Amino acid sequence: MQELNKKISSRIKEKREKAGISQKDLADRVGVTPSAINQYENGVKRPSTDILAKIAVEIDTSSDYLLGIIDEDDEISINFREFEKLTDRDKSFIIQNIKFLKEASKKEGK
Repeated sequence: MQELNKKISSRIKEKREKAGISQKDLADRVGVTPSAINQYENGVKRPSTDILAKIAVEIDTSSDYLLGIIDEDDEISINFREFEKLTDRDKSFIIQNIKFLKEASKKEGK
């Protein structure tokens, strides 16, 4: 359990710093105190699942990454999160392209 707390705390801090967000800004965005973020990052407390999910969104990662279920944010996961931010028109365009590529792949026998 302590190993998990260490992993969560180090990953929250790593991704927050990479995103260029202060502890105070992250706290404001997810609805906790800066002290709570500090405690999460130092392994003193573990965030609830709701707060962990909010933190993941704000620092542009996944809960799975923060929990250590996956070891790194893969390109597909990163792009999928970006997909959610697109307009409906752009999403539709991407989906059409995926369908086209799947069909082309079938025709090539791959």
